[in-house]
Amino acid sequence: MLPTIGSDGDPRLILDARTSWMGIPLFPERNERRFRATFCDSGAQTRAEVHLLTFLALTLALATVSLSACEGPGTAAICAILGTAVGIQSAAILGNRLLVARYPRTYANSMGSAALFVAAQFLTLVCVLTAHLAHAGDVPGSVPLMVPYALILSVQFAHLPFNILVGVTAVFVISVGAMELAEGGLGAQVTEAVVSLAIVCGSTLTARRSEIIGRQSWAQQHRIALLNETDPLTGIANSTRLALELIDADNHRQAFSLLLLEIGRFKNYNDTHGHPSGDEVLRAVALCLRESCGNDNAVVARVAGKRFAVLWRNGQVTSEKAYDVRLHVVTAIRAATGPAGRSLRVHSSLAHRPGWPDEQPGEEPGLQEFVRRAEGALCRSRESDDAALVTARPDDQPPAGTFTLDLGEATRVTQEKHPCPHPLHTTWHSITYPPQAEADYRIGSDARGKPLRTAVLAGILVISIATLVIGAPLNNVPADVTDVVTPALAFIGIPATLAALIAIQLPTLRRWSTFAFIGAVGACWAAGMAAFIALGADGPATVPIIIPVTLVLSLFTTHVVWNIALPVGASMLAGTFVIELICTPITASQILSIVVATLITAMGMRSAFRVEISYRIRWRRSQHLAFLSQVDTLTMLANRRAFESRLRRLVTDGRDVAVMTMDLDSFGAYNREFSHAAGDACLRRIGGYLSAAVAPYQQLPGQPPPENPLTDGFALAARIGGEEFAVLLTGDPTMSDARLVDRARSIWQGVSELGIPAPGHDRELTASAGVSVYHAHPGAAGVDAAAARPHTGRACRNAGRACRNTGRACRIAGRACRTTGRAHFDAGRAGADADAAMMSADLLTCADRALYAAKRAGGNQLRLERSGYADRTTH
Repeated sequence: MLPTIGSDGDPRLILDARTSWMGIPLFPERNERRFRATFCDSGAQTRAEVHLLTFLALTLALATVSLSACEGPGTAAICAILGTAVGIQSAAILGNRLLVARYPRTYANSMGSAALFVAAQFLTLVCVLTAHLAHAGDVPGSVPLMVPYALILSVQFAHLPFNILVGVTAVFVISVGAMELAEGGLGAQVTEAVVSLAIVCGSTLTARRSEIIGRQSWAQQHRIALLNETDPLTGIANSTRLALELIDADNHRQAFSLLLLEIGRFKNYNDTHGHPSGDEVLRAVALCLRESCGNDNAVVARVAGKRFAVLWRNGQVTSEKAYDVRLHVVTAIRAATGPAGRSLRVHSSLAHRPGWPDEQPGEEPGLQEFVRRAEGALCRSRESDDAALVTARPDDQPPAGTFTLDLGEATRVTQEKHPCPHPLHTTWHSITYPPQAEADYRIGSDARGKPLRTAVLAGILVISIATLVIGAPLNNVPADVTDVVTPALAFIGIPATLAALIAIQLPTLRRWSTFAFIGAVGACWAAGMAAFIALGADGPATVPIIIPVTLVLSLFTTHVVWNIALPVGASMLAGTFVIELICTPITASQILSIVVATLITAMGMRSAFRVEISYRIRWRRSQHLAFLSQVDTLTMLANRRAFESRLRRLVTDGRDVAVMTMDLDSFGAYNREFSHAAGDACLRRIGGYLSAAVAPYQQLPGQPPPENPLTDGFALAARIGGEEFAVLLTGDPTMSDARLVDRARSIWQGVSELGIPAPGHDRELTASAGVSVYHAHPGAAGVDAAAARPHTGRACRNAGRACRNTGRACRIAGRACRTTGRAHFDAGRAGADADAAMMSADLLTCADRALYAAKRAGGNQLRLERSGYADRTTH
């Protein structure tokens, strides 16, 4: 079965309020396990790359030791130990391949791969520490200190769950610390150890942030699927979701049953009692089906306006069970409508499909033919108009034009409903959006990177000052070395770091904060390399290679965009290696250090590349969610939520507004004659017309153009129901109600002028409309009184400021006055919001009453009904 997308906003797909002890938000129930498997699986390629890089590094270390000038038992022992480590990595590579072959894309594969990786890296660390500790002083090509730290970092970049990662990292760090103590303390390696530990801490925080981003992005992905595959009115699955479930069941050769239900005479009930009453009936049916079939793990869907479906997978359901479901629906309709709903009928049909034996495919009709038979049986139930449950027969076929569930069309709509709002162009050297989207993303990226860059610069500053004050006596640095290092830090590194810290904090320099940070990091790197060159042979001991590597990695962990961080970091790293090789004698240990530094940087850059892609995907999905929450994806107009939100905002702002609701006449007959696919095409055409019709009114004279017409425009068209549309128009203070109504009338008349053929082909498709007008004026109920409350708040605050000048007692009184002012201001805002919501609801209700009056009068009419809050003296 497809992943569950709960019809009521399944809470299992939402990050839970609880968190782990490390501050990681968790998913409830089984989805936590699903996410961990997905997260570990996403790191499988990274772990394979790390295994390969570790294998190559250890092979190089083995070669450098075996080819060193010193021969003897020490060399032989280190070669044996490193050979064991190489064998461990080889076994891990083969083990991963066996897991993939035995358990492809399963939970066992994901978690088994992660466990194998941790075990292999730990055993390798033990071998490296043993080699470093046993004969480090006897063999010139022995393993340097940064190799075990590189193994620790390899675990950080492997996409392990953070609670596991913290424990593993702690064990690794304790092991390295125990080795250092057994060796006799850090001694002259204190700088390298401290910097390496700082890198480990920074990479741990980066891994934590990466998992949080992964969780948020995973939740967003399922939320998008929820919006795309859920009926917004009833909260159950839509036809797209049902089609996907049918296709998935058919692909898995499963036996399943399909129950179709249709509310007969619903159109008459809807026109007589209004769309709100009809919507309540649909919600009641959806709730009844969910409660009746929820325990059966069935898929409940609203296929069309008044048609529902229940799909039972993994077995056929009995006719008695299906009939009980139908009876529950009848009871729910009676309870929701009372005497007014006695005319409503419930037609139903049931179709069974046995599972296909793998060796005998094709004995049953195709899936599309199976669905057609189910709909044909539903048509027989409609014709009989009795309480029977009709079972599908091979000769059942729906009449032409009444076919609802087209699987091919549903698949196409699924692809169209998952658009890429901002295409992400990704190459090894560039990650970009189109220009406008890229600019928007970078603003957020700089904001996220500000605290990280501040922390990195503060750390560099503290380490630089500590090096000046206590570094020389702690490391027993000679005076000539101090004479070189001190000026480099005092006149280059520290001033550049301070300047960058100040620039990052100033809002006026926000757009330059990234370049200020890069400049500070570059200046510190240049100071270190200058000291390295001046020291000559003493350079590697005083300025170990781990320091410039740390500065390079800082560019990739502080939200510097990849397009900038890559060339800058690569240039700094290449310069470091060139200076290392030119200014100092070349030794086997130095070559190994350079190689390990390269591998560390490569892993860090690779991880940063993936983290930035994750951030960009999360940002894109958030934009997509915002789009889906405001737009009806069939017509691309605003949905009901966006329409009501904009209406409340305009009423709160004291604007004159007119609301027009429109309902297409005889649209049910249009669907039956021309098919539901043609009905959808008709709705899309009308949506395009309405969007173009309101465009000239979205900007008022003297006002700037709206950035987002859905939230800032002064005119808005929306689809608020199946074939029901709404138009919101705004006037300036000098515009009369009559002009607003005339604008609405011209938009309504344009629908019939589109020339869409109506059922019977004897005329054009028309619409009925209702208009309600609100004209703001001084003393209008609610809003102006509420708007006056903030002025009271300001008066109280001014009184508070005056009282503060007369001593402590008056300062206390001033605080009390300011508190009262804020309370008045908050009360005024709350009152304004409540009044705006009430007025907006009244406007829509009045427009709906006028619409139903037009429908009862025969349709193709526009009726006006003024809101109870309107200024009745204005015409």
